[in-house]
Amino acid sequence: MYDAVVVGAGPAGGMAAQQLATAGFSTLVLEKKKIVGEPVQCAEGVSRFGLESNGLRPDASWIEQPIDGARCVVPDGRSFFITHLPGYAIDRAAFDRWIVEGAVDDGAELRTSTRVDGIERRVTAAEAFLLHMTKLGPDGDGPPPRAAMAALQEARAARGAGGDDAVPVIIVSFTEAGSVSGALTSLRMATKLDRYRPTARIALEPWLVELALSRLGDRKLTREEQETVVKATRTPKKVRWQKWWKVLP
Repeated sequence: MYDAVVVGAGPAGGMAAQQLATAGFSTLVLEKKKIVGEPVQCAEGVSRFGLESNGLRPDASWIEQPIDGARCVVPDGRSFFITHLPGYAIDRAAFDRWIVEGAVDDGAELRTSTRVDGIERRVTAAEAFLLHMTKLGPDGDGPPPRAAMAALQEARAARGAGGDDAVPVIIVSFTEAGSVSGALTSLRMATKLDRYRPTARIALEPWLVELALSRLGDRKLTREEQETVVKATRTPKKVRWQKWWKVLP
């Protein structure tokens, strides 16, 4: 059993593993390739600032030569500078191995030729209900409210049979802390109206609006509230509105 598992032994994975191992966490690094760093994945140039800002000191084992910047040359002979920052041309494969070896020296364990095909975690019955609900909605597996309640009943039954409050599921969604928009889009509850802008407005999916309305009980929204909901829905004409609903698209 490990405290942390890092998938991928590239520079980012190697540095993450080293930080974890240095902090005292039992760390496992998994790499699908047989040899770390091979085949080489990108160009072999890095700025001095990029190294130093990540706490890395230049090492003769992977430096090929110093450079004064980087220029891109296109097929017709024209060129432009990518950066004027000084840096190094490096042996990328040796660089990758050097970082991972540092993590191993600090206590991390490395396993190569190992592919990760999925992630399984254990969640509470309430979490299982939410995750199952967000999957069934966009997949169209029956009316979302009915399917969601069935999922909740299954979760409760599993909890009673297993003797603990955890139910195994495979659906996993990650988002940055505090990012409501990111959570809604990654859980497929909403759609970003402009996918190329990080701060673009989002619109709610019809199935989520239906589910929310079904949970209101006897409470009815005011006309102003109804207008707000309609404007916030991605395709409001696809929503099966409640009989008391007045503002229609």
